[in-house]
Amino acid sequence: MTDAGSDLGALASRLESIAERLAEEGISDDDSVALAREAAELSARAGQEIDAALAELSDPGDTQPDGAE
Repeated sequence: MTDAGSDLGALASRLESIAERLAEEGISDDDSVALAREAAELSARAGQEIDAALAELSDPGDTQPDGAE
């Protein structure tokens, strides 16, 4: 897996654990707010990682071998 792929995997894993924690009965309002805030930050980071990976894949400068025009 690429670095970006492993980063996304780690982000997804953390988001999954946050979702499980939020689904637990008896979670305090303060914990819910903190976890929701963390989830929002992680989601934004994941979106940035995906956008960067897509931009790298669609860069036309990378389609030609070295020295080719």
